[in-house]
Amino acid sequence: MRMKDKCDPPTFNAAAGPGTCVGDGNITFAQFIRELTSAKRAGAWHFDPAAGTVDEGTVLALENRGGETHTFTKVENFGCGFVAPLNELSGNPVPAPECATATLGGLVPKPAGPGNIFVGAGTTEVGPTARGHDSAKWGNYQVPVLYSSLDAGGTKNAVDLCGTGVLSRL
Repeated sequence: MRMKDKCDPPTFNAAAGPGTCVGDGNITFAQFIRELTSAKRAGAWHFDPAAGTVDEGTVLALENRGGETHTFTKVENFGCGFVAPLNELSGNPVPAPECATATLGGLVPKPAGPGNIFVGAGTTEVGPTARGHDSAKWGNYQVPVLYSSLDAGGTKNAVDLCGTGVLSRL
């Protein structure tokens, strides 16, 4: 599973803080916000493949080819991520409870663990094992509306892309 984005380091780092984007993308922060606001998604932020079939027992490799840290999170139902301003712009303001806890001070991201895997920019992590009997939804809880699905051993396993990381400073 490849995680992709095209963040432009100077503009993302200026808007969200140093280290937000370490890649070589060419989509400025302003372009990203415009697209998210108008289309309710950002096309360059996605999982690849968008759909496919994997054999039961396959261990997924999570390869981040983008410039931002992303997450791969197991959720009961698709929802939004832990970056409230991006959730609002996407028209999807309710975070998935597996991704964020709502507090009086805002949304707090859930910690990394087997069901919430953080994948740094330019790195690859060992992901979950596809189980035919375990229909699961997974997501990246930063950009709130990017989805994909995998079929493992005849059982649909939905993947929901919505990210992590450093954009939580917004």
